[in-house]
Amino acid sequence: MYKNNSKNKINLAIVPKVHWLHEYSRAYGSQHDFNHIKKCLNSYQLINNYFNYKIIYINKFIKNFDQFDAVLFLGSNAIVDNFLKNNKNIRKYLWAFNQFAWVNNPNLFDNTNIVFEQTNENIEKYQNKNNVIKLPLGFQNTVIYLDNNKTEFDLVFNGTLDRELRLNQKFLRRDLLIELLKLDLKILNYNGRANKFIEKKLLSPLKKFKNFSIINRFGDGIEYNHARYSLDIPFLNLGAKKNENWGMSEKRIDNGIWLNHWDTFRAIGAKTNIITYDAPEIRKLGLSEDNVNFYKSDPLNLKKMAEEICSIVKNDAYKKIDHSTWKKNTYFNRWINILDNIFNDINKVDSSKLINKKNIKNRLQIGISCGLNSEHYTNYLISSIEQTKSNETDIEIIISINNRKVDINYLKNIKTSIPIKIFTNYSFFGNKDSFQHGKNIDYLISKFDSKYGAIMDSDIVLLKKNWDKILLDKLNKDVVIIGTPYNQFHYLNFPNAIFCIFKTDIIKKLKIKFKPKKRHIYNFVPFIPSKVSIRKVNLKNKKFFSNKVNEKILFDVGYQLPLKIKNNNLDGISFDFIDSTSNKAKLKTLKGEEYHFDDEIILSHLGRSTKRNFLTDKYCINWKKLTSNWLKKNEK
Repeated sequence: MYKNNSKNKINLAIVPKVHWLHEYSRAYGSQHDFNHIKKCLNSYQLINNYFNYKIIYINKFIKNFDQFDAVLFLGSNAIVDNFLKNNKNIRKYLWAFNQFAWVNNPNLFDNTNIVFEQTNENIEKYQNKNNVIKLPLGFQNTVIYLDNNKTEFDLVFNGTLDRELRLNQKFLRRDLLIELLKLDLKILNYNGRANKFIEKKLLSPLKKFKNFSIINRFGDGIEYNHARYSLDIPFLNLGAKKNENWGMSEKRIDNGIWLNHWDTFRAIGAKTNIITYDAPEIRKLGLSEDNVNFYKSDPLNLKKMAEEICSIVKNDAYKKIDHSTWKKNTYFNRWINILDNIFNDINKVDSSKLINKKNIKNRLQIGISCGLNSEHYTNYLISSIEQTKSNETDIEIIISINNRKVDINYLKNIKTSIPIKIFTNYSFFGNKDSFQHGKNIDYLISKFDSKYGAIMDSDIVLLKKNWDKILLDKLNKDVVIIGTPYNQFHYLNFPNAIFCIFKTDIIKKLKIKFKPKKRHIYNFVPFIPSKVSIRKVNLKNKKFFSNKVNEKILFDVGYQLPLKIKNNNLDGISFDFIDSTSNKAKLKTLKGEEYHFDDEIILSHLGRSTKRNFLTDKYCINWKKLTSNWLKKNEK
């Protein structure tokens, strides 16, 4: 119906239920966060430029809906319900908790193209058409969190105590905290309603305990780390009107996880040491005994629940949310799901007309920066590329020489079936520092015009058959780069310029430069080899660099990679760094390191090649012998 091209993109209205002026819309964990929605939409455009977006609120949208091809409502109300039911001139999508509507008014969604449903309940018997995708809440991945949990308190609980909309145990949270305080646990409560009448009344008996502290504000990510454990009480606030039919039993309403509460997602986002209720719906989020602590008692037995929680605290087990689970539950991950499904729904095609993708080869341009002493290393690298590449990738090699002493004729005479282009990009002052190396990589990327690009140091050797297919298959959705990580002194757990494969258009759109950041004085003396700037990791930038707060790192070649990629909600995959002396090393070379992925060796890196003669250096001779033997043994 609507095609993806620059002249005819899909005009999509995004309609949050809660206006940005309202406190809740800006809260940590809110799906209505205007600024974060905008950030997610902009990030998605970097991956797939299918839509023209406009975030617009309901009254203005109703007056101007004919300007749009499609609309996504975030949450529902009477105006939205009426629009969903009656308007057929626009494609309609909804992301909300609709349990009550499914049970009592399922015809409401007959004209809705897709309902992204937050309820955990089985609603198949209420559906008149197959238009539901289950999709829970999430959290903003811009959250700031601590490296480790503080130890002044045993438990931190972020939230209010009032549960007046429950059928039973309306004082569940208060009563559980009292039981825990009786067990001599030290508890901190972040409660932004602490001075309100109802909350003050509920907090009154807690304040009598010396081991209880209250702070009158709602917590963000950092506050979920302000105790040894973060307590999650995911039982919900619903069902006080007994004449309402929710399609659930009274026990399920009070004690079941029929909706994953935003507090659970906020704790996940904070990468804190969580204690939460053991339920299938909780585990479905990726939580397990490996990354959280579970209690099994429900609100019918608060005393036993408190004893379980106390036992967990006394055992002093520290568990942390892994990156995979964290990433899976971000709002950006939810937006990828939503927008992909909307695009596919609008552009439904006859499967017989689809192109057989198996017959389409990927095109990969490999950039090699050639400096002093690099000629033989480059030849050896190209030979390994040719030996190990698959038949599913068209590869072109682009060489840029940045030192006048490099033998360009030797490079021109390298024997290979792979097409090679050679450029010169000489340093004006002839310096051999990392600044010139990074500058040369930037020059190489300026020559790329393929979907995929790669940067490789000349002193590496590829050792894994079909490495190109294996790694290119990992570049999907928000993963835009894969490669070797640094081991120390630099950013961690993210690809660097020793070896990386990436989506070329993303690197260019984000204007990523590989040049290091010079120490200030060297900006004024370019004829002297530059030294790299050293920066301290802080709370704001540590999520980009994966280093601990106050640790000092070099802003060396490629330092912008994690900074600009992660800041745009995108991600990368890094190999495992294996020192040559490690028991995990496959080759045991005298110098250098290996890089493994999925427990398989991908490449070996010698390093210091500008000072190691390829033909005479003993460490290089040892490296060549072991790597060439590996290639011979693993030719097939």
